[in-house]
Amino acid sequence: MNIRVWSFLIAGAVICLVGAGCTKAQNSSPAQAIPFNGQIYRTLNDQQAITLISPDQLELREQGDNFVCSYTKQDDTLRVVATIMGTTQAFYYKIVPKGLQGSDGTILYSPDEREKVIETIQAFHERVLEQRRQEEQQIAELTEESKHSTKEIESFPFSKYIYQGTTCGTGIAKITDTSLIISFNSPDGTVGNTPAPIDLWFGLFIGITRSHHNFGDGWPCRFFAYGLDQFGGTNYNLFFDSESDMQSFANTLANAVQAFKAKYRAVKQQNYTQIQDQ
Repeated sequence: MNIRVWSFLIAGAVICLVGAGCTKAQNSSPAQAIPFNGQIYRTLNDQQAITLISPDQLELREQGDNFVCSYTKQDDTLRVVATIMGTTQAFYYKIVPKGLQGSDGTILYSPDEREKVIETIQAFHERVLEQRRQEEQQIAELTEESKHSTKEIESFPFSKYIYQGTTCGTGIAKITDTSLIISFNSPDGTVGNTPAPIDLWFGLFIGITRSHHNFGDGWPCRFFAYGLDQFGGTNYNLFFDSESDMQSFANTLANAVQAFKAKYRAVKQQNYTQIQDQ
């Protein structure tokens, strides 16, 4: 016997009779059964079928090969006799409400039962696909919603801003429910004009670090965004006039980011590291 598994419906192993056993039919299509109304039993994947062609003979189709075998009905069991490589062997199929069940558990369904099972499976997959479509739509809508702030939480003036080696002067850091918006009051010392506001979406925040050291020009708070982690991500530095101002900003920002992450958990976003000190 050759056991195969149907990867989609996983109906079970399939019995395969090979070699010189049952007499192999010359025609690869199942014989037209006149006695017994030509009852046909098939697996869901149609790899195996049994056709009753007479009161004592049946035709077994196994992956395109047809074998004519003798059979008898014993109580609730169909006993199939085959000669394989010169040796007579018996195989048993239990008669069940859905059709015939092989000794390995494989079910060969009657036409009506097979159609019912296929319809049930198709309906299930349609429900799964529809549910997935609805979930994807909800996530898309939620993602779009998460990129539009609905309220301002608090604004903090800062004394200096440094981003990737570029230094800007004073400005305002406005914390909303979805992002941090940095606006500048003075020109960039490098290019000589006032930079446009920077809007940093909380979905890409990966960490916030408070510094307890005055670097001579203010108390810095560093936050990381748009990267894989705090070591590989882009970092932004805001300096404040006092440690208390920096702490207030850092704590308010951390709370806002955590609230965002919790609310929009279903939205694809960066992993977030809790606030750290250095």
